[in-house]
Amino acid sequence: MRNTEDELYSLHARMCRVFTDPTRLKILRFLGKGEKNVGELAKLCKTRQATLSQHLAIMRREGVLKTRRKGTSIFYSVADGRILEACSIMRKALTSRLKNDGKISKVIL
Repeated sequence: MRNTEDELYSLHARMCRVFTDPTRLKILRFLGKGEKNVGELAKLCKTRQATLSQHLAIMRREGVLKTRRKGTSIFYSVADGRILEACSIMRKALTSRLKNDGKISKVIL
């Protein structure tokens, strides 16, 4: 039987794998501004709905997103605001690094 700490590390690693795709990070950024349906997200992410749906399914399966049905539309939102906080911290750190390396001239948050 695995101990609780090992299980937590395993869950943490699995969750972090969700954030290894740029499209999924875009999805989170857009959903941080409020819930959206697949069509809205496809336009914002500039990707096909079929591709986007695959990403959404992964994120929902791992507990990153939750859904709400309204008529025939399904709306997606972030399941836990702390996920957005963690992503924001990482984005700030990376933006600072790029600025310090001279690769960008202003902070993009």
